[in-house]
Amino acid sequence: MLIRQVSLCVVVAAGFLAAAASASNAAEPASGFENFITTHDAQLYDGAQRLRFVSWNIPNLIAIEDALDFLGESPWRWPDEFEIADALESVRQMGGSVARTYVITVRREGSDMGDTVHVLGPGEFNEEAFVALDRVLQIANEKQVRIILPLVDNWKWMGGVEQYAAFRGKEAEEFWTDRQLIDDFKATVRHVVNRRNTLTGQLYRDDKAILAWETGNELDAPPEWTAEIAAYIKQLDPNHLVIDGRSLHGVPEPSLDDPNVDVVTTHHYPGPGRNLVEAVKTAVATARGKKAYFVGEVGFVPLDEAARVFDAVIDEDASGALYWSLRFHRREGGFYWHDEPAGGNTFKAYHWPGFDSGDAYRERELLQTLVAAARRIEGSGDDRTAPPRDQPLAPARLLPIEHPGRISWQGSAGASGYDVQRAPTATGPWETVGVDVSDAAVQYRPLFCDDSVRPGESYYYRVIAQRADVAGPPSNCVGPIAVDKVVFVDEMQDRSRLASTAGRASFRSDHARRSQEDMHRLELAPGASVDYEMPGDISAASVWVFADQPALSCSIAVSADGEVWDLLAVASTSPARSGGDYGYLRPVLLNVKATATGRRFLRIANDAEADGSFQISRVEIAHGGAKQTSSSVNRTSAADAAPAAKARPKPEFVKGVSWGWVGSCGDYAGEAAARSIDELAATGAEWICIAFATTMPAFDNPHFGWGVENPRMVSDDEIRRAIALARQHGLKVILKPVVNCDDNEWRAWIRFYRPTTAEEQAAGLAGVGNPWGDNPGRLEGMTVDHAKWDAWWDNFRGFLLHYAELAAEQDVELFCLGCEMSSTESAEARWRALIGEIRARYDGLLTYDINHGRETRLTWWDAVDVIGVSAYYAIPPLGDTTAEEAAQQTTSLAEMKAHLAALKPELAAISAAHGKPILFIETGVTNVRGCARYPWTHPDAKPDSPLDETEQANYYAAMLDTFWGEPWFMGYAWWDWPARLYDRRQAGEDRSFCIYGKAAESVLRQWYAKPTPVLGAVNEATAP
Repeated sequence: MLIRQVSLCVVVAAGFLAAAASASNAAEPASGFENFITTHDAQLYDGAQRLRFVSWNIPNLIAIEDALDFLGESPWRWPDEFEIADALESVRQMGGSVARTYVITVRREGSDMGDTVHVLGPGEFNEEAFVALDRVLQIANEKQVRIILPLVDNWKWMGGVEQYAAFRGKEAEEFWTDRQLIDDFKATVRHVVNRRNTLTGQLYRDDKAILAWETGNELDAPPEWTAEIAAYIKQLDPNHLVIDGRSLHGVPEPSLDDPNVDVVTTHHYPGPGRNLVEAVKTAVATARGKKAYFVGEVGFVPLDEAARVFDAVIDEDASGALYWSLRFHRREGGFYWHDEPAGGNTFKAYHWPGFDSGDAYRERELLQTLVAAARRIEGSGDDRTAPPRDQPLAPARLLPIEHPGRISWQGSAGASGYDVQRAPTATGPWETVGVDVSDAAVQYRPLFCDDSVRPGESYYYRVIAQRADVAGPPSNCVGPIAVDKVVFVDEMQDRSRLASTAGRASFRSDHARRSQEDMHRLELAPGASVDYEMPGDISAASVWVFADQPALSCSIAVSADGEVWDLLAVASTSPARSGGDYGYLRPVLLNVKATATGRRFLRIANDAEADGSFQISRVEIAHGGAKQTSSSVNRTSAADAAPAAKARPKPEFVKGVSWGWVGSCGDYAGEAAARSIDELAATGAEWICIAFATTMPAFDNPHFGWGVENPRMVSDDEIRRAIALARQHGLKVILKPVVNCDDNEWRAWIRFYRPTTAEEQAAGLAGVGNPWGDNPGRLEGMTVDHAKWDAWWDNFRGFLLHYAELAAEQDVELFCLGCEMSSTESAEARWRALIGEIRARYDGLLTYDINHGRETRLTWWDAVDVIGVSAYYAIPPLGDTTAEEAAQQTTSLAEMKAHLAALKPELAAISAAHGKPILFIETGVTNVRGCARYPWTHPDAKPDSPLDETEQANYYAAMLDTFWGEPWFMGYAWWDWPARLYDRRQAGEDRSFCIYGKAAESVLRQWYAKPTPVLGAVNEATAP
């Protein structure tokens, strides 16, 4: 929280626990590998061991071209942490030790890439792109997968040779010889090789996760260009190998004698007169004894031919082979898809561990063949049908649920299906409503529709990942989801959900790329129609359509009997975009509403006079559900109808983040707030602490308003919306109303004094001691103003009761009574009376947030359920170093952990003395150097201090590593996460407590991905 800076002498005088801080293991970079890959006797080596591999090309690993959104303008974006980790974890599970990315992308005029490229122009680079690449290398180290990175493409798909030439108004073939174009490319090489990873602090040229730099992809370069570029790369980076990217026409023999080229490679795809196995054997023989060699790409071949290629690579002693291509899980649920235009309308990208949707190209069998080859080539077995290596399934992450008809989750690497479970409460009892649901059955759509819900009910959901007979742990729970209608969904996979068709209505699965990878569409020729019948009254419908004609002649009608039809007004939405490189069909979303009752039939028709056909991709129909019998409607008896007092819930561990400070009017109302909570939930947080404030005019003015009386602060409806947004992510809620001061005085120092009267002076009252403020001491001629204190307590009582009632209305799990209100804490009787009133209105858990250093001073901890602490524990300097001197250097993780560990015995004793768990309801630091020495200080107080993400990350890692899993410790609500987030691309310039886009976010994600500790138990606290 934005806490007033306290001088060092005041912190020391406060005694007790004036300390502490932390930071990220990832922030002190150390490669996950021991060695750079080298060559010896024309073979690859990892130290003294041969490196051989069978693994994957992952084209989307550093730039995604398949982020297809039905009405979106572009399919290009950067992968996030979940997606990168899923990709490399999938490779790891398959026994792969190497992955090849696609190229450094280049802006291409006229394409749909926009600025989602690495190279914006000559010597101009996109930082957001390289941060994504930073993340790839960070995770590659963690997953122990080496990366091959091609530097330029021979083709246009992701921008390449032609685009570098176009920047200068030149022709593509000049790229190889024109000095200006060669220098432009060298600028890119220099930028890449010399980049310092923003997440690990490591230079790329020093990162052992990089196996090699590849001069490019399938280049048609002359030998002279290759020689010059290879020499230039070696000059910049002698640590890494260089691969000649001329791979389409056999081994490039001039490179066999080039001392700067370490590795050669070839690519192999089917075609007239091609024998892939013989081509591989020829390449091995050509390179033998001269250069290390591997198959860089192979694919689009029958299973038995793929197996023979793997056999040739292994038996002929090549270094390895990389299959084309693997796509990974998508952050919105399901997978990324890529129908290969050169794959004969059959082959698509592969998804681990293989699914029914890949049966046409024998996806499961190919994956198992590749796994077996990976085991054989590294010497761990020769079983051609070896199963995947034993690997416990990680829990899936259930995404926010807007309606049970649209349920999706972030999948677990290696899972073959998921059980979807539903319950009336967050704790059960759980009912399985979807068994072994595939997250590869549909493309870019919600994964599951629960159409067995009842309007008027509320539900909680979770999913459980499955693999063969192995089940993973449950996902997070999302709910309650209130149901106002039933949603019926047809993904056009077959006729099973249709009532009838008329005319030429045919299912299509070909040319999926043109229809945004949708493998299942129903094409209606002119005059054709399709009917649906629902069990309840239809209220609305949506139809996803692909068309190649500019005007769509589609009608939608409803009927009570299937005979007489009422046409509905159709609202049509379609983006204004071109067909792009793949000739995309035009997506059109059609929406209708039905106001008349009794309509249970719906018809979608292509007009008989239409210019052409269109293809239906998905249909959603909202209806009222099946009529319930009287016995099913009256599910509670008269005795059950009386409300029962709820038992107070037990405290549980909080993986939390504080959100929304200070809660100005409108902060929680817009899309920015929804996006902010989306990003917060993506950290793995399970709790949100919604913190907002009203303000006193000054520290000595007792009057303040709230709710409708204070138009400056968030309204009750805004708070309700924030809670609803949190619930969509399955987050539990802490509500934290705070009283602040408009004159910038810290609320801990609220105080009311007045001049003494003549009578008081005559009675000997000359003054009073004042322990609060920047200058505590005796106030001569002053005394406590009890009337103002009475007025303040009256206001404060109304303030807290108002928000306690709102917390009760919204079923908030934990209510915070106040924050760092030091000057009020000695008024024990007032606090106990107010807590009693709150208990009568709110039956959830209560806490109070005390400032660090005052934990032992509060006399009424027994009245609340949780000891809340603003845990801004400072790390004192070592030896004779002053705090100011120490703040000039990044505080090390080891120093932080050592100091924080010394605090644990006293905190444990406090918890034991009161029988209450301790929650760090605020903790954190800014990303400014010295933050660990003054964790409570806002960076504006130190404008000359440089930004230092490492120190912020260190503080997070130390706090997490030190206290996580202690039986008395209840968790964290990290400070803070604003309702209006800055752009992630500006994270490196932001000076605040927020960790969004900073190194500390990675630290938090790693810890919050761990199993949630159990209070009162001894828990594993091993750092991730």
